[in-house]
Amino acid sequence: MPFAIDSEQPNRLTAMSKAALRLVENAPKGFFLMLEGSQVDWCSHGNDIACAMAEMTDFEATLKLAVDFAKQNGNTTVVVTADHSTGGLTLGRDGKYVWQAELVHKIKISSGHFASLVKEGQSVKDVWEKYIDLPLEKDELAKLVKASESEKQYALSNAISKLTAKKTGTGWTTGGHTGEDVQVFAFGPHKDMFVGFQDNTDIAKKLFSLLPKK
Repeated sequence: MPFAIDSEQPNRLTAMSKAALRLVENAPKGFFLMLEGSQVDWCSHGNDIACAMAEMTDFEATLKLAVDFAKQNGNTTVVVTADHSTGGLTLGRDGKYVWQAELVHKIKISSGHFASLVKEGQSVKDVWEKYIDLPLEKDELAKLVKASESEKQYALSNAISKLTAKKTGTGWTTGGHTGEDVQVFAFGPHKDMFVGFQDNTDIAKKLFSLLPKK
C-alpha cells in the first residue's frame, strides 16, 4: 500500500482495524489481535519526517479505536509498544532546539513518491510547488535536479528528505535501527502487568497468560 501521506485513504490502518475488531469481538473464548503500524519504520529508514508523522497520525487514530473498544467492552486489555526505534529522530538540529511541526504539515508527499513522479517525467520544481508549500532557493533546486540525474537509486528521495528535515528543524542520526529502550503503554483490566522494565519476550508471555487455556 502507498504511504499514508500519499494515499487516498490515509487512515487505512484504522479502517482495517475497525473491520478486524468486528470479526473477533464476539469470539466465545476471547481474542488476541495484533495491529501493526509497520510503515512508520519505513518512513524513518528514509529519514522522511512528513511521511513518518502521517503514519503516526493513522496509528494514533487506530489506538483511539482500540482504547474506545476496550472502554466499551470492559474486559479487553490494550498494550502498545515497538520492536525498536528507527532513524534516531531528534526534535531540533544544527545547535537549535527548535522543531517546526507547522512546517511539516506543509509537506503533502513522501520523498519516495516525489522521486517517482520526477522519474515519470515531471520536473522537480513542478512537483515541489504542487506538494510542498515551503520556499525553495535556487541553489537548493539545483542540488535536487542534480540528484534527480544521478544513477543512484535513492539519490533524489534522500536529497528531498535531507532538505525537508533541514527546513523543519528535524534531526536524524541514522538510516537504520537504534538501540534505546522502547516504551510500553497499557490500558485495561490487566494494565499493571506491563509496568516497568522488562525483556521484550516477557510481553508475549504475559499476553499469552491472559488467553483462555484449552
